[in-house]
Amino acid sequence: NTPFNQAIAGQLECYPRFRAQGWTNLHDPLAVGAVVRPDLVQLTPLHLDVELGGRFTAGATLMRSPNLDFPANVQVALRVDVSVFEEFFVARLENVRS
Repeated sequence: NTPFNQAIAGQLECYPRFRAQGWTNLHDPLAVGAVVRPDLVQLTPLHLDVELGGRFTAGATLMRSPNLDFPANVQVALRVDVSVFEEFFVARLENVRS
């Protein structure tokens, strides 16, 4: 019942769909964590385009395996070492609390 715990609980209350499941995805913390600790993710080179013309859809991200016509233009994290990330994330939260 500390202010820190109340702040975290308040954030979780904003996402009732996840609260009902008992978990949430930590997309933003993982993105920051991957910058600090690149070993948390496995990067895969891909070719990425954003569909703007409406040929397939509007505003969607399209990815494909790179080839001669479409060389890799991004590195995408497709695998995460979940247990190592969770330990890293919780340790960072504990440091914020102290």
